[in-house]
Amino acid sequence: MTGRNRSGSTNSNGANDAAMEHLINKVCANFVNQLETKFEKQLDKLHDKLSDMSESLNKMSASVTVNTNSITNLVKRSDQFEQLHKKNSLRIYGIVERDNENTPETIVEFINKELGVECSRRDLDMAFRLDQMSSEKPRAILVNFTSNILKNDIMSAKRKLKNSPISIYEDLSKSLYELLRKAKHKYGSRNAWASAGKIFVKQGESKKQISSNADL
Repeated sequence: MTGRNRSGSTNSNGANDAAMEHLINKVCANFVNQLETKFEKQLDKLHDKLSDMSESLNKMSASVTVNTNSITNLVKRSDQFEQLHKKNSLRIYGIVERDNENTPETIVEFINKELGVECSRRDLDMAFRLDQMSSEKPRAILVNFTSNILKNDIMSAKRKLKNSPISIYEDLSKSLYELLRKAKHKYGSRNAWASAGKIFVKQGESKKQISSNADL
């Protein structure tokens, strides 16, 4: 083979290699572009799905908040109704139980003699012992009066029982009773009390009404 032929063959091979490299680069570039386009579309779809999910979660969260507020309001109204039902009631602890006791008569006698408040059987809507009889201590008595005025007079007169084993308390709803218990634990038993179905606490020389755990 002559030198000219060898030179032509070399140039031809170089041109073929360059063309092949160009073709490969073009195919790779097209493939990469297709992958990028496909990937971007998938990302867009994923982003749309995430946006839809986020919107749904926000709606659900708003719905839960509304429902929670509704339940809270219902519980509050139920508690207010329960306390309204108890507005004329007191719980009296420490009165000794007698055999064949007539509880209403026992209460009338106690109020007149020990508290000095005028009371008759017709002033009582009901009066009965709570829980089962125990040999350790007398059962508490739940009394519901026909008048809120009489109930308040009795609460005012209970200071006469200072050195007595007998004590008198407001009849509270479950939630108010729990709130009072927490208030006594935080502020001390002498600085937290119930009056007219409301809870009060004393801090220093000032007192305030509390209606929820957030007020503690």
